Amino acid sequence: VVFKNVWEMFRIKFIIDRKVSWDNFWALKDINFEIKKGEIVGLIGENGAGKSTVLKLIAGMLHSDRGDIDVTGKVAGLLELGAGFQTELTGKDNVYLSASLFGLSEESINNIYEEITDFAGLGKFIHAPVKCYSQGMFVRLAFAVAIHMNPDTLLIDDTLAVGDEFFQKKCIKKVFQLKEQGKTIVFVSHDINMIQRLCSRAIFLREGRVVKDDTADKVIPLYTQTVGMKMGIGIIKKGPVSVVFNNGKIFLNWQNKVLTSDSGGYTLLRIGDKDYSSFQASWEVEAIEGKALIAKGTLYQFGLTQTWKIELTEDNDIKLIIEVEGDNLGEVEQGFVNIMFSNEYSQWFTPTESGDFPVLENNDVDWSAFLPGGAPRKCIGLLSSRQKKEYIPLAFEIFKEDPLSDCQIWNSDYIANCRILQYRQAGLQNISAGRSNSFVLFKGKIILDIPDVGNYLAKIQDDSALSSGKLRIIFNKGQCIIFYNNLSLTKAGNVIALISVNRRWYSSESAYWEVKKESRSKLVAKGIWPDLPVIQIWQIEVNNDSSLFFKIDLAVNEEVEIDKKIIQFGWSDKYENYYSDYGAGKFPEKFLGYQTDILQRCIPDGEVVFQSKDNEYPKVSLRFSKSPNKFAKIFNSDISNRGRALQVNTVESEENVKCLKGRHLCFDVNLVLDEHKRNNLKDIDKVLQRRKIKFIFDKGRGGIYWNDKELTKGLGVYSSLRSKGRWYDSASQVVWIDIEKEGVLEFLGRWSYLPLRQRWQVKLKKNNIIGIDIHILVDKEIEVDRLQTNIMLSERYNQWITNTEKGIFPSFKGGIDDDWEILSTDGGIEQNGEKFIGVLENGQDGKHFPSVKLIPRQIDSQTRLNIVNSDLYQRGRVLQCLQKGRQFLLPGEYVYFRGEIIINF
Repeated sequence: VVFKNVWEMFRIKFIIDRKVSWDNFWALKDINFEIKKGEIVGLIGENGAGKSTVLKLIAGMLHSDRGDIDVTGKVAGLLELGAGFQTELTGKDNVYLSASLFGLSEESINNIYEEITDFAGLGKFIHAPVKCYSQGMFVRLAFAVAIHMNPDTLLIDDTLAVGDEFFQKKCIKKVFQLKEQGKTIVFVSHDINMIQRLCSRAIFLREGRVVKDDTADKVIPLYTQTVGMKMGIGIIKKGPVSVVFNNGKIFLNWQNKVLTSDSGGYTLLRIGDKDYSSFQASWEVEAIEGKALIAKGTLYQFGLTQTWKIELTEDNDIKLIIEVEGDNLGEVEQGFVNIMFSNEYSQWFTPTESGDFPVLENNDVDWSAFLPGGAPRKCIGLLSSRQKKEYIPLAFEIFKEDPLSDCQIWNSDYIANCRILQYRQAGLQNISAGRSNSFVLFKGKIILDIPDVGNYLAKIQDDSALSSGKLRIIFNKGQCIIFYNNLSLTKAGNVIALISVNRRWYSSESAYWEVKKESRSKLVAKGIWPDLPVIQIWQIEVNNDSSLFFKIDLAVNEEVEIDKKIIQFGWSDKYENYYSDYGAGKFPEKFLGYQTDILQRCIPDGEVVFQSKDNEYPKVSLRFSKSPNKFAKIFNSDISNRGRALQVNTVESEENVKCLKGRHLCFDVNLVLDEHKRNNLKDIDKVLQRRKIKFIFDKGRGGIYWNDKELTKGLGVYSSLRSKGRWYDSASQVVWIDIEKEGVLEFLGRWSYLPLRQRWQVKLKKNNIIGIDIHILVDKEIEVDRLQTNIMLSERYNQWITNTEKGIFPSFKGGIDDDWEILSTDGGIEQNGEKFIGVLENGQDGKHFPSVKLIPRQIDSQTRLNIVNSDLYQRGRVLQCLQKGRQFLLPGEYVYFRGEIIINF
């Protein structure tokens, strides 16, 4: 070691040509490199001993047989765990001993002792003998001593891998501080992620030679692709494409640019709830034939062998076939093929969806999926931004779709920092049970440098797609996806069918499918379940660019019990409103952890409509054939699917569950898309007007206006009823449907939690009379004890009047939620004249609101007309028609209220 000026750039040069005799020492041959002041350099290689020897030579612990090693300045290092520590001494004693070996006086050590112990963080254990220390405690103390010796060069030999995560971060921070001070760090590690985080430069050593000395991002890919047992490494190359197989991983290169991440592509076999990766197997590349290679790897503990067949085609595609064989295949539950790609890919696509990858943050500690529930797809692919042209468009494509396979696209955690394309084979135990001692885990290809992704996807879709104008339908492995104007209208499972056979559910997604395109407008698909004597037959027809027809039959080969049949339409969450003859409204904005029944009732017939807020998505209208055992339900999906759903169900009686041999109709459904018709799903807001009087109905609340000034307030004109101690009113707990009638406002409203509907008819009679007719339609017997029709009016009305008396409204009573105060009540039936209640304003400024009278036209002995002062919260004057008394309403139609509101001005 030749010492020169401490600030001079130093050089390390090795020329060693024969193996030396020390244990754990590998021959170093023709090594020649320089490390400059202030660099952080990582040494990587096939084995730790060779790299560690380099550090020992730099530190002067070993001497070379030949060659020169020039080092300037002070060198400190962590070369072996606890090297130099005396085990019988305490941590404190070892600090003084180690520091003295660096040439420090006792006084100098006293000055830095507290800094060393604070950094090590051993607390009271600094006074314990180091023979009691764990490996992590050794590292803490050794690193703390080394960095406080103020070295010009710090040597670290993989010891940071022993420390806990907190201490590693602390050390990494200190390493960068040393770099800023102009110190030089030489770092040896098997942890590639650590090398990437710390080192700007890396040197790859193999068989005693420097394979590559360059920036870390250029050296590490070469290392990860080629380091390992030689018998398990194979490389094939053609034109711009090269594929490296390395002991259970594949790496893809395009024009010498690595497209895959450091983890490459590999398989996982799930056995007994544990995953066993292909790089855990023992591998041998058996044959390399120019553009193809065959590799076999064995997991000896299970007696399973994987065979990978990789071939480069004339089109620069990579054909990949992976087979698994062994006598214990029944233990294999699932198999995965994962290919990890660079995070420079910013977009993903499938034949039916596409999206952007979010930027990975430090708090992303788990993989995140982008396809709902593991979806069946012919291909999955990646795109990069236009600025990253070297990262070419690519797709991972399966040759033959299998009902037990699906795929997924993932973002990794922030440490792996990559994109993952994954195919999964499920139910391998069932597959292997009926076959010999092998199965195909994957058969497909990786397509590189796709010139036009749109055309590529169109070709994949064509054999199972129908289109007309803006409308396009794709049938894919038991799912039907509906596009309109290149927008995917369906989501959350798309369109699927389910049947319950012998009390077990079978989904169309789990069947084997044969698809035949009978014409440009008609497609027929047949689905088969291996363990079921039933074939599901879909017929899909596109009538025009806005209409399509679904028909689903079952071909039964032997008698089975089929008690339930479902066809489910999953729609995009862009659809915000729903409409039917039995209820309408808005979908909730939030999605829950479970699927939510929106109407909480069955729809037996008629039209069901979904409509978006904007005109980008067309209105969807669905009609199904009426049947006693057929009904529909509307759902909001769970938070993972984030969509809307419509199910059409067929439920058989116990007498009819047996399905005889033959062909049976399940469903025939007509679907119409409309982007031009009037929006029926806007908030119900209808107006009647004659001269100065205007009546507006808004979702169960009627508003009365005079000269554009509202006479009502709060709930306005509304109805309410009480059942089993709970109040239900028309303005807050009913979904309303507008019924078109000229000159009349007519609405049908349904309570969400009651077997009741209300029908309102509102007319303007003459210039100042509003006629109101309210009927109640009872679907199922219900008990009620109060039926009310109310008009809540402005507090400007300060007087009240009836047929027989009048009075002054007092101040509003009490606090919020106090009982409303009844000021006058009158019952019975008058023989002569009208019975009415009303309000007046005695204005002080000479400007008066017109008087308002409520006149019921149908009353009985149970009817009461009440003048009511509301509570302090509502601050309104209320005219109330009350039917009081417990009664049971049987199914049928009843008059709820019939009368008039007269405005006198």
